[in-house]
Amino acid sequence: MEEIISEVFETAKMMFQGHLSSDAEELLREMCAGAAQELAARLKKGVSIEEIRAQFIRAAATLGLSNHIRLHNSSGDFSGFSAGSLRVDARGAREVDASANSLRRQAELMLMGLLSDGGFAFQAVKG
Repeated sequence: MEEIISEVFETAKMMFQGHLSSDAEELLREMCAGAAQELAARLKKGVSIEEIRAQFIRAAATLGLSNHIRLHNSSGDFSGFSAGSLRVDARGAREVDASANSLRRQAELMLMGLLSDGGFAFQAVKG
C-alpha cells in the first residue's frame, strides 16, 4: 500500500499546481494516505486496487485534495489552488466547503460501480 500512497501523493501534488510549504506538503501526504485507505476499504468484494490502479490513484488523489483543502481552510491557512482546469479560491468557508464536497463527489464518481454503498438502503415497512 505504501507504493500506492506514494503515487497518490505525487499525483495530488501534480494536480495541485501551486507551491506547497513543507508543512502543507506533509499534510497533503497524510490526507492522500487517508484517502487511499478510505477508498481501498470501500472497494466492493472482488475488486483489487491493482486491477484499477490508475483509476484508483486518480480518485484517491482527488479525494486527498478534497480533504486537504477542507482541513487547510478550517485552519485559516488556505488561499486557493488549481487542479487541472478547476480553480479553487478561498472566498469563504461555505464556498471552500462546497468545492471540497465537489472534489469528493468527483473522486467517488471516478470509482462508480466499484465502491460498496456502505450498507445504506431504503426498506419498506408493512404496517
